[in-house]
Amino acid sequence: MLDDSEEIRIIVERPASGPICSGIIASAWEKSTGKRHRFRWAENKGGGLLVTLAQDDTEIPSPKPTNPNWNWNHTDMLEDSDIDELWKDFRMDSPGDWSIMGERKMFFTQGPLSAL
Repeated sequence: MLDDSEEIRIIVERPASGPICSGIIASAWEKSTGKRHRFRWAENKGGGLLVTLAQDDTEIPSPKPTNPNWNWNHTDMLEDSDIDELWKDFRMDSPGDWSIMGERKMFFTQGPLSAL
C-alpha cells in the first residue's frame, strides 16, 4: 500500500478479476475508514493490479431494504454422482491459484449479494 496526502494506492498480485477485486478493495476501504472514496484500477500483463483510491465527499443515499428469495437449493436437482462430476476439472495451481478447466473463477456467497 502506498499512501500520500491525496491518494491511496493498493497493489494486488494475481487477482482473479481486476474489476471485481477493485470493487471489493474499495468497499472494504470505505467500510474501514467510514469515508467515501472514488476508485480507479489498472492491470498489467504480468498479472498485477493497482487500485487507486481518492476521498470523495459526494453524498450517496442509503439503499432501500430488499427481501430477496434465497430459498432455491440447486442441489435438489442434482444426484450425488452429478455433484462429484462437477469437481473433476478443479485444479490447484501453484503458488496458491486455483482454476476450473484452466480458468480462474471467483465464488460469491449470498450474504454480500443480499446487501445490494
